[in-house]
Amino acid sequence: MQVEAAIVSYNPAPSLLKLVTELVAADIPVEVVDNASASGAEVLEECAAAGATLTLLSTNTGVAGALNHALESATAEWLLTFDQDSRITAHMLEQLLGSDATNDERVAIVGPVVRDEATARPLQGDPGHRHWYGTERVITSGSLCRVDVVRAVGGFRTDLVIDFVDWDLCLRLRKAGWRIAIEPTAVLEHSIGRATTHHVPLLGQVTTSNHAADRQYYKYRNYLLLARSGELVDDPKWSVRTAFGLGLGIGKVLALENDKGAKLAAIAAGVRDGVIGRGGTRRPPHAPRERVEKATPGRPPISVCMATYNGARYLRPQLDSILDQLRPDDELLVQDDGSSDDTLEIIDSYGDPRILVVENSSNLGVIATFERCLSRARKPIVFLADQDDEWLPGKVDAMVARFADPHVTCVVTEALIVDADNAVTGDSVFAYFHSGPGVLHNFLKNSYLGCCMAVRRDVLAVALPVPRKVRTHDGWIGITADMMGEVVFLPTPYVRYRRHGANLSQMERFGLADVASRRIALAAHLARIAPQVLRRRAARAR
Repeated sequence: MQVEAAIVSYNPAPSLLKLVTELVAADIPVEVVDNASASGAEVLEECAAAGATLTLLSTNTGVAGALNHALESATAEWLLTFDQDSRITAHMLEQLLGSDATNDERVAIVGPVVRDEATARPLQGDPGHRHWYGTERVITSGSLCRVDVVRAVGGFRTDLVIDFVDWDLCLRLRKAGWRIAIEPTAVLEHSIGRATTHHVPLLGQVTTSNHAADRQYYKYRNYLLLARSGELVDDPKWSVRTAFGLGLGIGKVLALENDKGAKLAAIAAGVRDGVIGRGGTRRPPHAPRERVEKATPGRPPISVCMATYNGARYLRPQLDSILDQLRPDDELLVQDDGSSDDTLEIIDSYGDPRILVVENSSNLGVIATFERCLSRARKPIVFLADQDDEWLPGKVDAMVARFADPHVTCVVTEALIVDADNAVTGDSVFAYFHSGPGVLHNFLKNSYLGCCMAVRRDVLAVALPVPRKVRTHDGWIGITADMMGEVVFLPTPYVRYRRHGANLSQMERFGLADVASRRIALAAHLARIAPQVLRRRAARAR
């Protein structure tokens, strides 16, 4: 069975490299088709270095255009298509490619079970089945497509750009007599939009997609384009259900979502263009000229990643201390884990374009929340920040300056330990943790504390996702950086590290059995990443 893979990318995060690496490790040729990204060039270069074929499109052609390019260039019998942010689970490739559905000559597409990355609820398929079964439609990510058949029905409909592209293709295949299959033993993790759940009186739990204005435009416009082409009558149940959902969507935007004006304007424009039959990329009238920001000279731009959860009491001083040291081309990424206090209101009150907030749809815990936040980083140097500390003046410049040495992969600064009232306790972080570099040193006793750390973004390409059996995300990222290059510990304190009794990170000691099991898991995961680390370390040394 001949298989190639195609991944559509746009402003990619390090998670793209993880997907590429897993496909290459499975001996599957990979093409990354990039839709004219404005950022993420380093990630794309790393994907090429990892063995992917890189295709850079001059304009954004949407999911449909990028997949058609991959379809046209494919030489294998089957094409495995992915979105850049999907995650392959254990044995997913083995189960999907080995599915008996591929032996059925009337099957055009085999899709996996798809579950929501945040909630683990199924988005597609029924994992309770023991064998493959037929279905009406599958999403493009994770789909194994029979190349000649998809070409024969015209490929992906490019005028739709993104939304309902998969539905349209599956409908045309079924009308031509082909089958769509689900392989229930293969599981893909995927997120659709930035869904959040709200409790509404009398209605109960209501989920909103929180799609950006452009996505709202395509959803409403494309539904009308499908109606104009007469396709909706071929699947009346889906058509009625989707129309009902789009109607409710307007109410959800009005009642529960942010940026209401822009989203409602986009929906109105989508309805207008759908009625007149205008397809392709959205062309808003009188669109303002895009502002191009030049990088500030003197140091590279940075990403600051902060996980928040009910941190309103101490949040404002921390935000002030961080923003005072950021420049216009830096970014402060916040990932909120379902705060029920005033955390999000405090962040919104700043109105600072450098602050970019994403809310988890459910409470995921500190490791998963930081992992999601770090995967969004776009700048070459990435700082970790806690919600309840305070940065001291000069922290950013002092730490970034050490990255001028290309061998340095991580910088860790000393910190003063303070209590809930901001009084110094007399201890320091370095003294408490016996801090210092060295893989063996930190394997025996971790001395990495996230609020004191900054790493190169390519460290995250190896470290993410964080193995759940290691104790902390910062310890795992720090020891990965230690394996990849040189870690510098600065003796000057640049953080007031607040201990107030409700911290997400703790300083207590653990039992011997727990420590032993964690060390065994850590050793196994270090062995797993060692080949990739050694390749990157060798490349850095050249």
